[in-house]
Amino acid sequence: MEFLPIFLRLKGRAALVVGGGEVAARKVALLRRAGAAVTVLAPDLAPELAALAAEGTIRHEPARFEAGCFEDPPFDDIVLVIAATDDPAVNAAVAAAAERRRLPVNVVDDPAHCSFVMPAIVDRGPIVVAVSSGGVSPVLARLVRARIDWALPEGIGRLAGLAAAWRERVKAVLPDGPARRRFWESLLMGSTATRLARASSATADACLADLLAEAADGGARGWGGGRGWLIRIDLAADDPDRLTLGTLRRMQEAEIILHDTRIDATILDYARRDATLIAVADLAAGSEPLALALRRAEAPDRRVLILSLGAAAS
Repeated sequence: MEFLPIFLRLKGRAALVVGGGEVAARKVALLRRAGAAVTVLAPDLAPELAALAAEGTIRHEPARFEAGCFEDPPFDDIVLVIAATDDPAVNAAVAAAAERRRLPVNVVDDPAHCSFVMPAIVDRGPIVVAVSSGGVSPVLARLVRARIDWALPEGIGRLAGLAAAWRERVKAVLPDGPARRRFWESLLMGSTATRLARASSATADACLADLLAEAADGGARGWGGGRGWLIRIDLAADDPDRLTLGTLRRMQEAEIILHDTRIDATILDYARRDATLIAVADLAAGSEPLALALRRAEAPDRRVLILSLGAAAS
């Protein structure tokens, strides 16, 4: 992984764009969507940026970039820099100056001078998906983004809003972390999620209240405690591109995965981050290694997935 994917809070914070052309205008638009207070440093501005400056939406500093300018007002409070001029030498100088101030800097179409890169974005606020190729192939990143955009339901942002509104109430009723996670998973997947995304606010709140009451009623068992499972999936191939949606869903749901030692790490990467992964040399039914692994899991009411590699895939 060339770059660490992070989400940076910019609301109300100062960001600088060096350059005043069409490329700079696109970056300014993105920064404004994130709530940044944007300053543009450039002798001249494209019409779109000039209009924003005239109405006071952005600040315009009508000057050329100079190496020492980051040390003095009005640039001493900036937290992020984007170089978007049509002069590679100027862009490189901007990057060097930002690095000296230890400011994150992006140079458009020049990943070698970037300390961060701008991803392709799917925005279903507050759900945001960022896709990056590390600057190697922005076109490919946009194509991947388009596929994700198509796959995500429009109502997913509404579900996120409901989850935020009910988060503290659910935490109070279900203080146990695993039980609470199972509650949210059951709520935010499948037909229930579809109904909530389409329902009115009052109907969605009533549905959540009923489901939370049911969870509270089952609290003595640890909600979902009787809903653990043990599922075995035999993979036809050691190839992540051939994983079915059903397998991917089970890998994300499983709390413990007992996996064939031959399965490649690229497949195991699809497991949830907090899942316990246990490599087992022999997953044949009744084998001693499998029996030992199941005892080690100690999971009578947890979600356990046995992930094996079929003989045809060997």
